[in-house]
Amino acid sequence: MLPLHHHVAGTHSRLQTNTGSHQYTQSAQDIRAYQPGSPRVSLGALSPCHALLFTSLTHWAEAVSTASYVRVRSPAPHKTKTPHELFYGCKPDVSNLRVFGSTAYVFVPKTKRTKLESRSVRGVMVGYSDTVKGYRILLDNHYIEISRDVIFNEHVGAAVQDLPTQAPTAPALDIADGEVELEAEAEPAPAEEPADAEAPPHGEPAEAPPGPARYPTRDRRAPDQFWRGTQGRAHHACREPAPEPATYEEAMTCDHVAQWKEAMNEEMASLEANQTWVLEDLPVHASAIPVMWIYKLKTDAAGQVERYKARLVAKGFKQRDGIDFDDVFAPVSKYATLRALLAIAAEQDLKVRQLDIKTAFLNGELDEDLYVLQPPGYVTGSQRTACHLRKALYGLRQAPRQWHICLKQALERCGFAAR
Repeated sequence: MLPLHHHVAGTHSRLQTNTGSHQYTQSAQDIRAYQPGSPRVSLGALSPCHALLFTSLTHWAEAVSTASYVRVRSPAPHKTKTPHELFYGCKPDVSNLRVFGSTAYVFVPKTKRTKLESRSVRGVMVGYSDTVKGYRILLDNHYIEISRDVIFNEHVGAAVQDLPTQAPTAPALDIADGEVELEAEAEPAPAEEPADAEAPPHGEPAEAPPGPARYPTRDRRAPDQFWRGTQGRAHHACREPAPEPATYEEAMTCDHVAQWKEAMNEEMASLEANQTWVLEDLPVHASAIPVMWIYKLKTDAAGQVERYKARLVAKGFKQRDGIDFDDVFAPVSKYATLRALLAIAAEQDLKVRQLDIKTAFLNGELDEDLYVLQPPGYVTGSQRTACHLRKALYGLRQAPRQWHICLKQALERCGFAAR
């Protein structure tokens, strides 16, 4: 017996579109003559396809694929096992089978929607995915979404050609964690209907045309950014800062190479003053962590460039767990604590001061023995010469934790106690 997908491919080749409907190009006798070894399989694959296409003739390829998917999981005539069980040696799981052409609601993850948008979109179930565990859902924009987070309404079928042109509002689902459940708003009926429009079914009231708007509409626009100047688009275009280079090579070939070079010299001076590393030959069995330059333009409220900033960071994703680092947890302050502090200061009329510790992570002492490559543009010595770290460096996995330990010890020496 030939594989089933061979017969499905033959079925596809014998279908064509003609004036909006699908017709066979060969008769049943021609099909048997073309495939004398398997006439029943080919005709058997088309029989359930006819039943599926009774709902919609648009996507016949999806119907054939679904019919084949269901057929190999259905009992075969004069056989005690299904084709799937005969081929794989195990019984198929049919708990995922759903009604073809039924209405389906696909879940939309939080990353693809806003808080007020619907959490599901309506579509039509048109098959099963052959690559992942999921359903093929035809959405109203005529795109097929593959998802396993689907809710079906198998009692209501939706034809493909009846899908609306605008995204419908899915029914509200159960909402947890105190979120507000919003009801779907009914779409207003068109102002005018064609003369040959179908009458509503008997017993159902006809939709009334929408009345005048309750409130007058107005043009909404974003507020003008008066602090950036109002001389027009050309004025803003001439004041736009140059793009930030992504690599050291780009920084050395751009128009502001002198400014970036000065910023890198300032960063290297901070590293040397803090005694961040010592140049040594890399041991034989040790590996050095690569580093890179990060460039950033610091601007003021008017968009003017205040200074050019360069930061040397280590590529922490190259570190090995258990060898280059162990614990990386570091506590951070909560906004609730900051708001409480500001509320107490406002109530008691206190002055609140803040400070910025420059190169804060460079003060953390390392517990591991780490080596990093020399910074691009500042390479000295032989090819085996590397930077033996004495203190933490930006980009290391344990840098935030080491800075927290250093800050905690400094505050305890000043008389503060952690609770």
